[in-house]
Amino acid sequence: MSRECLDLLKPFWYTQHFSCSYLQEVSLKEDDYWRSKREKDRDVKIHADVGHPKVCSMAVYYHCTCILTVNDITRGLEQFYISFVAQATKDISDIFSAQISDDENTEYTKPNIILIEGAPGIGKTILSKEIAFQWANKNILQEKSLLFLISLRDPYIQQVKSLEQFVCYVTNSYQKNSTVEAVMEYLESTSGEHCVIVFDGYGEISESIRKDSLIGKIMSHKILKLCGLVITSRPIASASLHDMVDCRVEILGFTKEDRKEYIHRSLKGNVEEIQKMEHYLETNAFIDSLCYIPLNMTILICLFKESLESDNALPKTQTEINKLFIMITISRYLWKEKNVSLKGHTLECLPSSYKQQLHVLAKLAYVFLGEEKLVFNDCDIATDCPKYVGKFNTLGLLKVVEYRNFREGSSHVSYNYLHFSIQEFLAAYYIATSSDKKQIQILKENFWDPRFLNTSIMYAGLTCGKSFALKHFLIVWT
Repeated sequence: MSRECLDLLKPFWYTQHFSCSYLQEVSLKEDDYWRSKREKDRDVKIHADVGHPKVCSMAVYYHCTCILTVNDITRGLEQFYISFVAQATKDISDIFSAQISDDENTEYTKPNIILIEGAPGIGKTILSKEIAFQWANKNILQEKSLLFLISLRDPYIQQVKSLEQFVCYVTNSYQKNSTVEAVMEYLESTSGEHCVIVFDGYGEISESIRKDSLIGKIMSHKILKLCGLVITSRPIASASLHDMVDCRVEILGFTKEDRKEYIHRSLKGNVEEIQKMEHYLETNAFIDSLCYIPLNMTILICLFKESLESDNALPKTQTEINKLFIMITISRYLWKEKNVSLKGHTLECLPSSYKQQLHVLAKLAYVFLGEEKLVFNDCDIATDCPKYVGKFNTLGLLKVVEYRNFREGSSHVSYNYLHFSIQEFLAAYYIATSSDKKQIQILKENFWDPRFLNTSIMYAGLTCGKSFALKHFLIVWT
């Protein structure tokens, strides 16, 4: 397969896997459209430091300011800026050109397997998309003929059993055809040497998939042994990758100066509002300490704008941030879709019908978190929570996504929460609103499970650490 042929196909692969739900059907020919969505001033900086002889530790200062419409999460909200920034010196291409070696006598080489780590909401997915965007626009990795950006959350990529099925997936083909054959021949003949695969969301797949699936074999270089890999993950889920990667990258988030710039841009230079927001952060040190995470900063700006239109007090804890944001998302969704006003309500004081629907979403969040399912469908609900099939409202907290089953040649509707953190919070909400007996049982089963770490922290926040179940568990089981 010639390089010229691959160049012709390049826009398609870029489109398919750069997209996600709100960037679908985008062609590279529409560059001007997407560039118009981005700020003219772009600053991408990275600080690289060769420390460990095998693993090159890198602190990334990644700044990509763009306008995102995050579907349900911003229903009724104006589009807003999301910036991902940390400390910096160089260019995004430095991620792929860091010099590493196995020992002092070995020649330095470029990393072939790169792990990108960062806290929830820090911008790992955005960085993955930016890598794909820069490659497709011939700014980085031009020695690579193919780049596939794959969300590991997609249930169908988790099902692939062979290289043929994998290529069918990345080429959006329902069955083997001339394109699939050409790509397979190219990958097999080169062992993937001229290919980069970006796997986004390592923490969102189960241990069995990591070990036994085709995805696991690609990550461990049992097949496509020469292909480049970029894997994103939360730090708590990435320990098993540390020995096999050449380079680890950490996304650091906002600095103080970047937060100020973000506030100015978000509030469109309104001096009075900017002063109020800055005073709020200056007088709430704990909240200010959370703002290095762009997602938290974005949520706070949304809550601040909401407070200008209502009497809602601004949050002083992470739990209050989560509760208020969930409430605002529900309120705006119901006003938009049902013309129902919930102004002045809190999660605790929701009308009974919506409180029941929230409880259903919380139960589903808990059940599927335990099963390591971040994407689920009606069949999953029928199996695990049969009484809820077709009887729940998304309340703006769930995205409804149509996934294509490349093996069956059909499409299925699936659901996933707007962000993994929302699923974790709703799971914590389900535990906190259960009976004491049920809470104790859940804590015994899940307290030491790493998957439930954030959920346990959120549960403690929701109960203020004073629940009978938590005290009983800590006394008896620790």
